[in-house]
Amino acid sequence: MYETTLTISLRPPFSLVMTVWVLGMRTKNNIDRFKDHTYSRILSLNNAPVELTIKQIDASRQQLEIKLRSHNKLSDEQQNNIKRLVSIMFGTRVNMKPFYALAANDPALSQLVEQFYGMRPTRYPTIFEALINAIACQQVSLDAGIATLN
Repeated sequence: MYETTLTISLRPPFSLVMTVWVLGMRTKNNIDRFKDHTYSRILSLNNAPVELTIKQIDASRQQLEIKLRSHNKLSDEQQNNIKRLVSIMFGTRVNMKPFYALAANDPALSQLVEQFYGMRPTRYPTIFEALINAIACQQVSLDAGIATLN
């Protein structure tokens, strides 16, 4: 088993806890897991599984630590692809300043911003996964959809 640790610098403000909360973490979700401030899941990279765990290092430094475990050694290109994918999944490069400026002028929205400060818009890692989630969770409860996805 090969292990690698990568880091991603974040555009502040960023909160992994708030961002993962957006994913609608459910106790029955076996794909996306969040425990002890650590997000984990398995990704398919070139048809091979890669275990991914993500922690937010010191919040003031605004960095994510990504630990990878795989059966094969990952090339530099594969590691860069994973960093890019994590950045997309967690919206690490999204500039939230325009939104915060807009929200500052709306009393209801500004309350939400204060409560969920650092939350980012999330995306699925692939179009295929987004499509499968949309189909599985359509017109059923989220718990039923997630059971199907598991």
